[in-house]
Formats: sequence, C-alpha cells, structure tokens
Amino acid sequence: MYPSVCPAQYRRVIFDAEVDTVRKDVCFDIAKRYAMAVLAIGTDKAHGHVLVQSVPSSRPTKMVTRITGRTARAIFPRVPTVTTRLGGAHFGPQALASVP
Repeated sequence: MYPSVCPAQYRRVIFDAEVDTVRKDVCFDIAKRYAMAVLAIGTDKAHGHVLVQSVPSSRPTKMVTRITGRTARAIFPRVPTVTTRLGGAHFGPQALASVP
C-alpha cells in the first residue's frame, strides 16, 4: 500500500466538491486500467490524499506520478475555475510528495 499527498501550487485552496468528484472519477478509472486498488481518497482545501494498493512489481513513484498527472490534466478542462484560483498556474512543479 502506498499513501501519497498531492499539494496544490503555493498551497492555494482549490479542492472543492466539484474538483473532488473529478479527482475520484479519474483515480478509479486509472485503477481499473493499471491493476491498482484505490483504498482511500480524501482532500483538504490545499491538498489531496490517495492510498493506493498494487502488486509489488509496480514502482510507487510511477503509480503516484500517473495518478497526479492524469488527474491534473482532467481537472483543468472539467473545472475551468481552478485555473483562475491558481492564478493561471499549474498544480506545481513538484506536484506530489510521496510518503513511503
């Protein structure tokens, strides 16, 4: 099992109910596609949490990078207000901080 924390750039408040719904949809789609199990998904106002379970042959960084990248790319077109809340920026150069 691999927990991860995904902060928004500058810890800005962007995670609301709409963003959380998109995030959950994308995470469960990724889990189906890549033989992972999403055990828990949660958000605070400035960051999100994901607990993923996978086979030992999968690299944890690859799984977390896949989830954060695809989630970010899905959120921007579906919830355009996120771009204005981030000031036109993206989720962050270091979009994740993985916890071993």
